[in-house]
Parts: sequence; C-alpha cells; structure tokens
Amino acid sequence: MSNGYSNAVLVRELFAGDGPFVHIADTFVAARCAGCGSELTHDPRYGEWGGFCTTCWPHERSA
Repeated sequence: MSNGYSNAVLVRELFAGDGPFVHIADTFVAARCAGCGSELTHDPRYGEWGGFCTTCWPHERSA
C-alpha cells in the first residue's frame, strides 16, 4: 500500500533552473559527487540529494 510519499524527482524539476534541485542537476550533468565534488568515474550511488562517490556514499546513507 502506498503512503503517498515518493522521493522521486521529475526531470523537468531538475532542469527548471530554480528550486531545491539545482545542485542535484548540476552535479548530475557534470558527473561530480554531490558530497566532495570529485569526478564520478564509475559505480556512482544515487541518494536523495544526488550522486555520490563510493567514499561519500556511506556518509549520505547515515545522514
């Protein structure tokens, strides 16, 4: 049964250029970690606030 909550973000919200999702869109397009800014070369993990490298991912999950 759905509780009516979803943490999904629509593409049009990401690329609208305003709102809380600008940082997520910028790091996704640049293929940069939302935590440390390093290049996401392979195996990125995507959380509620963007893509994360394997070093930052455990910190995002515990937040």
